[in-house]
Amino acid sequence: MTMRFLSFFILSLCLVVTKANAQSVNTPADSSSTEIEIVNVDKLKAIDSLKFKKLIGNVILIQDDGTFKCDSAYLYEEDNSIQAFGNVHIQQGDSVNIYADRLKYDGTTRFARLYNNVELSDSKTTINSDTLYYYLNERRALLFYGVDISDGAVDIFADSVEYLSLVKKAIFYNNASLTQDSLNIKADQMQYDFNTNIGIYSGNGVMTNKQTILKSDNGLYDSDAQIATFEEKVFVKDESYEINTQKLIYNLKTEQAEFDGPTIINSDGRNIETTKGSFDQKNNSVSLTGRSTLDEAPQFLTADTLYFEQDSGWGVARGNVYWEDTSENVSLRSAFMRYNQDSSSIVAYQDLMLTQVVGEDTLFLIADTLIRGSYQDSSDLFAAIKNVQLYKSDFQGVCDSLSYNTFDSTFRMYVNPVVWFDSTQLFADTLFLETSDGGPSHLDLNKNAWIISEVETGIYHQLTGNAIDGQFLDGELSVINVVKDSKSIYFAQDEEKAFIGANKANSQSMRILFDEGEISSIKFYGTPNAVFDPIKSIDPFNHQLEGFQWLEERRPLIEYFIVEK
Repeated sequence: MTMRFLSFFILSLCLVVTKANAQSVNTPADSSSTEIEIVNVDKLKAIDSLKFKKLIGNVILIQDDGTFKCDSAYLYEEDNSIQAFGNVHIQQGDSVNIYADRLKYDGTTRFARLYNNVELSDSKTTINSDTLYYYLNERRALLFYGVDISDGAVDIFADSVEYLSLVKKAIFYNNASLTQDSLNIKADQMQYDFNTNIGIYSGNGVMTNKQTILKSDNGLYDSDAQIATFEEKVFVKDESYEINTQKLIYNLKTEQAEFDGPTIINSDGRNIETTKGSFDQKNNSVSLTGRSTLDEAPQFLTADTLYFEQDSGWGVARGNVYWEDTSENVSLRSAFMRYNQDSSSIVAYQDLMLTQVVGEDTLFLIADTLIRGSYQDSSDLFAAIKNVQLYKSDFQGVCDSLSYNTFDSTFRMYVNPVVWFDSTQLFADTLFLETSDGGPSHLDLNKNAWIISEVETGIYHQLTGNAIDGQFLDGELSVINVVKDSKSIYFAQDEEKAFIGANKANSQSMRILFDEGEISSIKFYGTPNAVFDPIKSIDPFNHQLEGFQWLEERRPLIEYFIVEK
């Protein structure tokens, strides 16, 4: 069985199904069909023995609304049929014209078979093929073997086609291919409406447009709007990305694609998962409106909506934003975030919390706004702005604004900064805290510097000066230097921790050494002035230096970070 015959056989089976639909627009068959009449012929010869007339030269025949023209023909009057040869032309009404090299026509059923160099044209389209079967009553054509249809805007090819001229619709079987400009769509089967210029395909659909290849099981193409809709197992591949989704709408004019349903986008090592969004191929940007994730190791980002520009690397995340960098054990939650995937820059605000794992501990930071930038030396800068709060198990802090550089591991705190270490409180106009191995190593308090330590509830060791710098050993203060206008109050205790009295001193500067958290020695510089008051002669709960503030109510608690966030 040849492939040509197999194609014809499959199409015939399909027509059994489609004929019922086609008959809704068919012209009813005339049970008393009219005879074929001769209108013009140059030479006529009757062959009585074979019961036909041989017509030669400028042959014109008519039957009802059909006109038949050819170079020569056999007219079988008894069977009401003809065979025509050379420049065959069937004209039906004002619109349908069919051309071929050879024709067999049954006037009783009004069924025509045309062969070789076949062309059918009407008000909407032109069809070319090797073989055409045409039902004049129904104005329905079946075309075989390399069928080509064109309406001036699109060209469609297929192995075989059924065309309904009354409604201007075509059904393409086997290896259907639609072309418009740079677009090409191929599928197992395709339907095209030449009134609406809309095509529908099913089975192994493949669309190619410039550098983009798209595959799907089902699809619809509007050639006027140049919009294609793809459904079921949709796959898109371009030079810089791949998309897997359930439904995609692609606008060839704007080069924008909208996708709906579970979607995965792979682009230059970035893996994006979403449920709804769009891709702007011209501007190389992605807009995701369903809950989405962007994974580019070691960084991960998820949000209610995401926008990302591939070329610039900039993106915007909104709603329940979560970002993490596993290489630095840092994560961020916020309501809004602008980021650059290439430079790792971040601007985040609203309901903001930064978390960083430090050894077996965790550092929490909240603020109104957080900015992160990266330098060429691979160090990172974090800047927190307004209402900053820090929490770590061994220290806590608050300030108006803060910066942290991973190069020197230093927190720089501005505008009313306060830091707590256990029962010790530190504050100044500005406060720098350098860390090492996750713990404090050095501090600088500049202008109006204070260190206050609560000995018992309401009783405090106090130390103040123009500036204070300190060194830490194993997370505890080991050395403190107070520079200019140093003042102190130190409560002395006996071996049983009973208070003996208070030593109040001031000098140009002083140096304090600690041993296991306790003061081991104090050295005064300049001209010191010291007074020791017995405990009975003072009120220890109100024995305080001028400017003293105990700010425990501002101290962040772990419960706030966990419960609120």
